[in-house]
Amino acid sequence: MKRTRLILSSANFLVTVILLGVLFIMVNFIASRRYARRDFSRQQMTALSEQTLRTLESLTDPVSVVVFYPPTTRLYELIHDLLDEYMRHSPKVKVEYVDPPQDPARARQLVKELELEIKAAEDLNRVVFRAGSRRKYLTDAELAEYDYSAMQLGGREPRVTAFKGEDAFTSALIGVTRTAAPKVWCTSGHGEKSLEDGEPTGLSEVKQALSRQDMTLETVTLLERAEIPADVKLVVIAGPERRFTEQEIGILQTYLERGGKVLALID
Repeated sequence: MKRTRLILSSANFLVTVILLGVLFIMVNFIASRRYARRDFSRQQMTALSEQTLRTLESLTDPVSVVVFYPPTTRLYELIHDLLDEYMRHSPKVKVEYVDPPQDPARARQLVKELELEIKAAEDLNRVVFRAGSRRKYLTDAELAEYDYSAMQLGGREPRVTAFKGEDAFTSALIGVTRTAAPKVWCTSGHGEKSLEDGEPTGLSEVKQALSRQDMTLETVTLLERAEIPADVKLVVIAGPERRFTEQEIGILQTYLERGGKVLALID
């Protein structure tokens, strides 16, 4: 009787092991064909925005990305995880990681090929986007914000307080794949807000944000122009304090009738 129970117990254990093995194989089989990744981290560092997803879906030409950050640097893992998401959503994006200390020959080759200006070792911590002959170089300062107070307390490196990788990467993608940078005119002569003004009432931060989207901003006086060219995609009137002349209104009206766009910010 004991022997029979022992045999049945052994058989049940063996069947259980086999079923678990089959289940494990099935799960891996399904996962290999239905891969999905979700970012449950509190900050959702690698969750891509809708704008980035649309940009990746619209890519028609291949884009190569060269990362010069060694694995030991503070931004490497953040950059690596984020670019993995870009590649997962678009087969057009190809990434090469170069570790200059470990592969100096390849690093020198790419520095020459990409025409990088390197004066110090830390200057090589860059991410380069390339499509055809167009390139965009991203540095540490463009990828993150830092708290330098830790260095004053004896710390060896500043602390990363914000990672701006997605904004920088998507702007770089747009910059190297767009045939021509959209041109934006901001009117002047009526007390409008200035693109160079860094005060809260100024538009310097707006200028920086649009420049990161590879847009060209120019301050113009309409009275000095006969018309608004077709390559101007938007005219911004930012908080005017005085009236526009009939001549200026006529120029704007003609531009609108041709399909142009005007953004009027009225206080």
